[in-house]
Amino acid sequence: MSSHQEEAHGSVRVMRFSVGDLGFAIAITEIREIIPKTEIRSVPQAPGFVEGVLNLRGEIIPVVDLRKLFGVEPTTAEYKIILRQVKQVTVGYIVDQVSHVLLLSKAEILDRPPVVIKGLPKECIYGLFQQEEETVILIDLSEAMNSEEVHKINELMSQV
Repeated sequence: MSSHQEEAHGSVRVMRFSVGDLGFAIAITEIREIIPKTEIRSVPQAPGFVEGVLNLRGEIIPVVDLRKLFGVEPTTAEYKIILRQVKQVTVGYIVDQVSHVLLLSKAEILDRPPVVIKGLPKECIYGLFQQEEETVILIDLSEAMNSEEVHKINELMSQV
């Protein structure tokens, strides 16, 4: 876990969300904003995991559907969009649900698993933790796409 994600007392504040039947958490310091379902314009010849672009207060933002990227089925027709800065571009990530914020101590965070989980790039997983009966994946969304996928988004944005 990077030092910007840790708080002074050896803990990290995370926000829980789900993609399909998978539980995730992201450090709240990585989140720019969370917005409800909104109009997304499709873009011709966009990669399959890119839902399109949205216009948020005059800023054009590419939107990645994490359900498609991770190869999982949506659990609902409703969704939320997590906005996160990735290098110089704000990217929106579609998730099925956003639930709550919690504070985790470093002792509660288990190391990254040695195996890949449902096609997730292992670089995006920086740990796991247990919440009730569920194993939750701590994820860095900036690492959820490989360099080729990021390049495709940059190309897409140059055409918009």
